[in-house]
Amino acid sequence: MRRFGFSMVGIWLIVAGVWAAAPRVSTKEAPFKHGKNVIQGLLAWNDEVKGKRPGVIIVHGGWGYTDNVRAQARRIAGSGYVGYAFDMAGHGSVATHLEHTPSGGPLEKNLAMMATRFHLAVDQLKQDPHVDPGKISAIGYCWGGMVVLNMARSGANLDAVVAIAPVLDTTIPAQKDQVVPRILALLGDEDPVAPREKIERFRKEMTDAGARFEIVLYPGVKHAFTQPYADQAGRPGIAYNADADRKSWASLLKLLKEIYG
Repeated sequence: MRRFGFSMVGIWLIVAGVWAAAPRVSTKEAPFKHGKNVIQGLLAWNDEVKGKRPGVIIVHGGWGYTDNVRAQARRIAGSGYVGYAFDMAGHGSVATHLEHTPSGGPLEKNLAMMATRFHLAVDQLKQDPHVDPGKISAIGYCWGGMVVLNMARSGANLDAVVAIAPVLDTTIPAQKDQVVPRILALLGDEDPVAPREKIERFRKEMTDAGARFEIVLYPGVKHAFTQPYADQAGRPGIAYNADADRKSWASLLKLLKEIYG
C-alpha cells in the first residue's frame, strides 16, 4: 500500500509540474479583407512573455485552413513567439479537409494575388500589440511551403522562412542577392512531391542566388509528414511520421533561436 501511495503521489507531482510549466497561450480570431474576400486567421501568444516579441506567419498546406494548422499557431506561441495561421487559399476553416484537396484555388497561377494576400496577413500580424513588427518570419507546410519560398524568392523582408515538406516547383526562380531571409527546407527523402532531382535543382537555385539556406532530409519519410491525418488520405507517398514531425519542429525552433536569441 505504501508503494502504491508513493507512486500515486509521484504521478500527481509530475502531472502538477507539467500543468505548472505549461505556457498560458491565448488566441483570438483575426480576419482581414483581401478585396471582397474576408480571410480568416487565428493569432496566438503566450501571456507569460512580457513585451513585444517576434511574429511568425503560418501558411497551410493543400488540405487548407485545418485544425492542425491552427494548432501550429498555438504551438509557436508556446515557444515564446506570436503565431498567426491564416486561410491563404480562402476556402474557410475545416477539421481535416480530407474530403477533397482544395489547394490554392485561384492563387495557384496568380503569383501577384498570392503575394498580396501573404503581405496582407503579415500586416495583420504586425498590428498585434504583442508583436515586434521588425521581427517577422514565416512557416509553410506542403503547398504553403511553396508559398513562403515564393515570398523569399520575390525579396520579401522576412528574417526566416521554414518550408516543411514543400512543393519546390517555381516559375520564377530566385535572382542573385534577392533572397533576404534565411531558408530552412525540411523534407522526407521518400517524398514524391519533392524527388531528389527537384531538391538538387532547388539547391542550385538557392546557391546561385547567394541565399543563406539549409536543406534537411529525413530518411524513409514521405510527404505531409507533419499532418496527423495524412495516413487517412489513403494516397501513396503520403504519411504522418511522428519522429520527423518532432525533429522538424526542433530544427525550426533552433533557427528562430539563432536569429532572435
